[in-house]
Amino acid sequence: MLLSSLSRSKNEDISNSQDESLANSQPSAFIHGEGKKVSKRKRECLTTSNACNRCKVARSKCNGEQPCGRCIKKLQAGECFYETHTKIAKEKLVESLKESHAINRMAERVFESLAAADDEREILNRIRNRDSIQDIAQWLGTTVDVKEQLPTLQVIDNEVDGLETSRFHWTAVTADKEILHHLFSLYFTWVHPSHSLFNEQHFVDSMQNNSNEFCSPLLFNAICTMACYLHTVLEGDKTNYKELGQRFADVVKNNIDAEDMSLMTIQAFAILFLIDSAQGYGMHASAYLEVASNSLMNLEHVGLGSEAYRQVWSDTVVGINNLNIEWAQVTFRMPAALIVEVPATKSIEEIQKNEAEIDSMMWGMYKYPPKDDDIVTKGHCLIATTNREKMNLMAIIRTTNILMYNTDSSRIAASDILHLYGKLVTWRKFLPSIISKTDGKDTQILPHVLSLHLLYATAVVQLLYPLLNLGLFDTSYLSSIVWQHAQQGLAVVDSYRAHCSCAYQPVLQVFAILNLTDVIVRFSPKISKELGKDEEEAVKLATEVLKQSLLNFPVAAIFTEKFRAITMKILFPWPSNFDNLLYHKRSKPRSLLDGVIDTCTRSTYIQPIDSIQKRFATGMQSNWSILSSGLGFVEPSQNASTLRQPLEKRAMQSLHYILNFPIKGLSKP
Repeated sequence: MLLSSLSRSKNEDISNSQDESLANSQPSAFIHGEGKKVSKRKRECLTTSNACNRCKVARSKCNGEQPCGRCIKKLQAGECFYETHTKIAKEKLVESLKESHAINRMAERVFESLAAADDEREILNRIRNRDSIQDIAQWLGTTVDVKEQLPTLQVIDNEVDGLETSRFHWTAVTADKEILHHLFSLYFTWVHPSHSLFNEQHFVDSMQNNSNEFCSPLLFNAICTMACYLHTVLEGDKTNYKELGQRFADVVKNNIDAEDMSLMTIQAFAILFLIDSAQGYGMHASAYLEVASNSLMNLEHVGLGSEAYRQVWSDTVVGINNLNIEWAQVTFRMPAALIVEVPATKSIEEIQKNEAEIDSMMWGMYKYPPKDDDIVTKGHCLIATTNREKMNLMAIIRTTNILMYNTDSSRIAASDILHLYGKLVTWRKFLPSIISKTDGKDTQILPHVLSLHLLYATAVVQLLYPLLNLGLFDTSYLSSIVWQHAQQGLAVVDSYRAHCSCAYQPVLQVFAILNLTDVIVRFSPKISKELGKDEEEAVKLATEVLKQSLLNFPVAAIFTEKFRAITMKILFPWPSNFDNLLYHKRSKPRSLLDGVIDTCTRSTYIQPIDSIQKRFATGMQSNWSILSSGLGFVEPSQNASTLRQPLEKRAMQSLHYILNFPIKGLSKP
């Protein structure tokens, strides 16, 4: 049916172009009224191909108006009516057939669920209550695992199936359903769980129904562009995914309109931010994110309409807010203005039920189309819980960014830092048990959960690291906390690399990894080698991360060169075995400095410690000594074994004091 529609569209285009060609072929003198005159009959008679019923019977020409001129002259205006045009009738028939097929599929879903007897009682109750088939099927869609029976587009766990019904409507780049299935499976496996910029189910529903409500060609092509960079090159690949990604990107960038403030266009701009960040074009990426943020801000006062629209709008707000905060964290800047969410209309019970349904969706590690004998281990995705806790953590990180990188004359007080540290520790303490572990024991490794823990470790390090080397007070114990959080972050990275491959990690994660590695390298001579990775091990890990990232993200080439340049200045003498380890020959269309500035929007990926320290309030030493003692920041002489205590044990030593911190109230996030 879509093939015929596409063919019809092409024929109409050809017909229109032929009409234009015929019109343009007329002599200019004729167009301007010169030359041969046209008869009066031809000038006066305006006709239409769809005549009214009276004119058809009389085989007379009709002007197509209601009523038409002939019926008015014949005093038959009340009997002038038109039959539906054949073309319109066909289109309505096609739409009717589509609706009938959709209803049939939904009815099949209901019958299959009844046969399975899993929700028999609830289904029968809904039928007795006269719920529509659509409502029952929609309810089943979130509670019943319907596999490949349905020919339309659907999310099967984190894989997508049924693209053959939608490919022509959404993109002209490729009609290969296997390629599109592959790309969407990559996106929903690796990108969407970390950067949820739209509501997955509403997006899929709109796509399968060829509806523009929550899907658009721009958004579709943007998703495909990002997914192309996640493709693992395999021997025998017939498709060049790099070229394919560029074609998808060209479609988006050549057609997107910054003045269009629809939700799908805003979401597409946010994905363009991720795409250009991965390419090493951070300056362009920042502009895309700014457009998305400003457009979404202007939608705040627009009527939100249906509950579905409110949900999609809310998910987009959270996703873009998180992007702004995370980008500010890795580029060390003031975050963009916070986009305020619309108040929830659902009860807490409804929200919790919805989150539980999302969490129960299955996630499997998809990298390439599986073969028949491939076994993919799947577990609950836990995306809703992860996103909720990420939003809480991002609120703390945003406050930290404002404190550290504010450009006004405000000063940073000891109480501010201690207050934020207390909030971070509390966030970690109350983290739900299902996402609190990162070692993979008794739980499946989920990359988006690992990324959440890396965000936390990075936040603690960036908050406390500027306090070191001030020379104002003994920071030995503080150094141990910074050191162990940096080690904790790299341990998470090591787990991500081993279980998932950093080729698929969120691109902003690379910034954080290099920053933590820099802290380890600078600290290493002062810390016992028994306490985690030393400088050589940290550099090797970062190098392996960059090597894996380079498979998919061109930005890793710039980072590799800059990482080598910075590390060589710190490590002296330079270990000879690092020469090949950090060597990468990149094409150089631009200088390293230009490349780094374009990537990081600054000249380096390292935290600007000096500028932060200049904003410390006077009396930092005395205030810190007085206030920090209550949080367990004791001198080494008072507790000589503190460096060897588990991080969580030491961080929780004075949790009661933190929760009742006298300077600023603190409660469970």
